[in-house]
Amino acid sequence: MDTETLYLPEDIIQEILSYLPVKTLLRFRCVSKSWYCLIGSNRFIKTHLLKSKTHLPRHERWQNIFMSNSKNPNLLFKRCPHDDLIPIDDPINHHLIRGSKFVGHINGLVCIRNLPALFFLWNPATRISIQLTKPDCELECIVKSGFGWDPQSDAYKVFAVLSKKKIRVSKIYSSKTNAWKTVEQHGSLDLVDVDGEFSNGRIHWLLRNGWIETFDLRSEVFGRIELPTKQMVGDHIWLKSWTQCDLCVVYYDSDKKMREVWLILLELGEKQSWFELELDMRACLPYFKSKPCYCIESLMPPVSHKIT
Repeated sequence: MDTETLYLPEDIIQEILSYLPVKTLLRFRCVSKSWYCLIGSNRFIKTHLLKSKTHLPRHERWQNIFMSNSKNPNLLFKRCPHDDLIPIDDPINHHLIRGSKFVGHINGLVCIRNLPALFFLWNPATRISIQLTKPDCELECIVKSGFGWDPQSDAYKVFAVLSKKKIRVSKIYSSKTNAWKTVEQHGSLDLVDVDGEFSNGRIHWLLRNGWIETFDLRSEVFGRIELPTKQMVGDHIWLKSWTQCDLCVVYYDSDKKMREVWLILLELGEKQSWFELELDMRACLPYFKSKPCYCIESLMPPVSHKIT
């Protein structure tokens, strides 16, 4: 019996592949040289990332990497929405120490800091990680840091303020150049948390005086946002951003019970306004009562545009 070989157009193949999970795509690189080049291409990686953010239901988009009540990794992995915790089997384990801290995450990449001043960029989905070169200065104490993405230059950036006694130096790393450069200002150091939260192209730190300090990764300029209510001062509030497009302020009372959750909105002209979330809306956001690290699955490489 005669058989007829059917061929799918190249654009149809790319469309089908762009909906597949990362683990499957990593295996499919072995199908052919053309598939290997396609899956590792910058264009395909960005297409796949966009669909990962928008195609799945909101509660299935997030991968809970570490279950911990702090930003200190404890080597336990949880795949939301399941409850089973399993040890992490990843090369990053060789770099994690008791003092390791999560700095932030964006587009599937996670930034980890080891004391005194050693940073790593890690993609949990592809198990690829790199150790950043140390900032070119003799200071080693990190007193302020943050991680985010500059959409204009399409670069992932790490900001750090290094200090020794009264000497302070601000540095910023770019994945485009794979190097650090000096920034003139360091902003306030009266912080609730050393590590800032990334949202809408800016890193945000909660200050103890009732303000939020911002650092624009494109212009490298500091700014400030006033908190929604005056009573939000002290250790009973914290910032959280899950989608990198929203920034929440969570406020607890003296009994550590959640009292208010506010979401900052950007209007035309980049004017900020606050919106208080009702109880039913809070349920749409994952895990308010803890500070685990969330990261969407992606093929995004820490520096190179090719998967190795």
